Amino acid sequence: MYCLKKTVFKKASVEHLTRGFRLTQAQTEIALKNALRYIPKRFHEEVIPEFLEELKTRGRIYGYRWRPKERIYGKPIDEYRELYCSQKLCRVMIDNNLSFEIALYPYELVTYGETGSVCANWMRVQPDQEILGNHDRPSNLGRRI
Repeated sequence: MYCLKKTVFKKASVEHLTRGFRLTQAQTEIALKNALRYIPKRFHEEVIPEFLEELKTRGRIYGYRWRPKERIYGKPIDEYRELYCSQKLCRVMIDNNLSFEIALYPYELVTYGETGSVCANWMRVQPDQEILGNHDRPSNLGRRI
């Protein structure tokens, strides 16, 4: 997960969302602390300038370097390793919402309807998918309410 290569934005046709920077010094420090909690301390010095740059130019910390390098798309359901259909369907939904073909701002994790984001940042995507895939029972995902 801890890829320390910088992200190169390959698709010029993909729009990037810019929210603007309006944080105070204290709010900026809180935003950095929140993002750094996902990163091992040994990498903090290296990523702090990058996170500050993202915050100042995009208005949020996305952790672009943690975006998977391979194409993200909703695969056929049988290609997912999860045990339960409900888990596989969640993975298809997540992958579709991160796809360049579907997402409104895929680098910024914004869904196609611009009504929400898939995850708070790229550092959360892989752990969230692993948590989803490691359930040995459908948990709440398979229950009817």
